[in-house]
Amino acid sequence: MLTCAAGPGDTRSLKAFPATPNSAIEATTSHLVLDEWAHTFDPEALWGAVEPTPAPRATSALITTARNADDFVHDYYLRSEAGETRHRSVFVSALERPDRRPDWLAEKRRQEGKLRSQRNYPQSAEEAFAAVSEPYFSKEVVEGARQHALPPSPARLGDRYVKAWDVGRKDASVCVVLRAPSREEPPIWHVVQYERLVGQDFPAIQAEIEKMHREYAGPTVIEANSIGLPILQNLRLPAAELVPYTTTQASKQEMLTEIEILLQERTLKIHPDFGQLVGELGNYRHPDGSITQDSVIALGFAVSNRHLASASSTGGRILVDLMRELNSGGSAPPQSWLDTQKFAADAFAHGLVRVIREVSDPRELSAYQGDAFSFGRDGYSTELEAMLAEGWTSADPRCSRQARPAPRRRRKARARQQLISLDQSDVDAPRRSSESRDPPNGSGILRVAGCPALETGRRFRHLVALFG
Repeated sequence: MLTCAAGPGDTRSLKAFPATPNSAIEATTSHLVLDEWAHTFDPEALWGAVEPTPAPRATSALITTARNADDFVHDYYLRSEAGETRHRSVFVSALERPDRRPDWLAEKRRQEGKLRSQRNYPQSAEEAFAAVSEPYFSKEVVEGARQHALPPSPARLGDRYVKAWDVGRKDASVCVVLRAPSREEPPIWHVVQYERLVGQDFPAIQAEIEKMHREYAGPTVIEANSIGLPILQNLRLPAAELVPYTTTQASKQEMLTEIEILLQERTLKIHPDFGQLVGELGNYRHPDGSITQDSVIALGFAVSNRHLASASSTGGRILVDLMRELNSGGSAPPQSWLDTQKFAADAFAHGLVRVIREVSDPRELSAYQGDAFSFGRDGYSTELEAMLAEGWTSADPRCSRQARPAPRRRRKARARQQLISLDQSDVDAPRRSSESRDPPNGSGILRVAGCPALETGRRFRHLVALFG
C-alpha cells in the first residue's frame, strides 16, 4: 500500500490486491482498476468480489486483452456496448499510438504470423475476439513442418539430441526427441523420436526416461512442476545431464512463441508418422484447458532448451577441470602445469621439459628444464629447441626420440621435429592417423598427429577446450 499526502487533511492510499475470488472484500474504493481481467484465474468470481467496493460517485476501469470468444469478459464487453452495464465499452486499436504506422503493423504480421499478431495487435474488437478462438498455429506452417522431415530415427554416433518429457499423472506422459543440426548442416531441427505413455505408473515412466536418455546423446529436460519433480530427483542419471524446467504462464507463452517462430522459418521439421504430435499442433488454441496438449508442451520444452544440444563430429569430451585450470584468468598456465613434464610417446610436448647431457667437468650444467614456450636464442624460436640442437636429451626414458649432435645445417630442422606444434589441422589428426595409441601411463588428453599429448601451443597459450 502506498499512502500520499494530497493536501492539508487529505490523505490518499493506493493499494494493490491479488486477483482472487476474495479480493478486496469489505474494502471501499474511490477508483478501481482491474488490469488484464480476462487473464485472471476466474474473471467472473473476481468481478463478483470487487464489484461492490466502489463508493458512490466512484470510477472504475476494467482493462484487458481478449482471451476467448463467448467467455464472461467478452459477454460483459458486449453488454457494455449495448448500454446494459455501468461501464462504457472502449476499444483501443494497435495503431492508436503515434509511433505505430501501418508498415509497422505489416512487419509484425510477417514476424509473428497473422493469428498471434491479431491477438496482440488487433484493429477492432471483432478481430481481437475472433482471433482467440482460431487455431494457434496456422494450417500452412504445420503443413510446412511435415515437408522434408526426417522419419523416426535411432540415435546416430556423433549426433546430439535434446529429450523433453511432459510427465502426467492422469494425462499421458510424452517425450519428444529433437535432433540438433551438425556444423555442416543447415540450422534445421528434426523431431526424430516420439513416445507417449498412457496409464503407466511412475516406475515405468522413470525406466522409460532413463532408457531414452541412454539411447540418445544429449540433455534430458523434465518439467519440474508437480509430479515431475520427484521423478526428476529419483532418476539414476548424472545430474549434469538433467534439466529441470518450471512451467509458468509466462514461460509457456515463450515456448509457444518459439515453436511458432521456428515453424514460420521452416526450421522445425516433424514427420507425418508422428501423427499425434502433428494433430495436437494443428488443434492447439487458447484457452487450452479442454484440449489435449501434452505433445505440444513436450515439444515446447525441447525447443526452448535446444541450445543445450550442440552436434559434435569429433566424438570427444571436454575436460572441464583442466579447461578451468588453464583458463583461470592468468596470462600464462599455472606453475604446477609448467613444472610437470608432459611427453608424448614419440615426441616432446610444450611446457618446462627436463633435459640432461653428459659432462666431463662436474662444474658444468648437466640437467636443466628447457622452456618450450619462449626464450629462443641462436636463431631458434624457443629455448628447448636450441638445447636439443646442442645435444641435450630428454631425462624421461619413455621418450623414444632423442636429440643427438648433428651438423649445424640439420640441427634446427631436427630439433623442431621433436616438438609438437598444436594447430587446427593437428586437432583433426585423430580422424586421419592410423598410428594413434594411448600413452604408456594412460594419461593422454589430446591426440595430436597420432601421439597423445597435453599441450597448450605457442600460438594459443591457453586451450579453450580439451578433448580426449
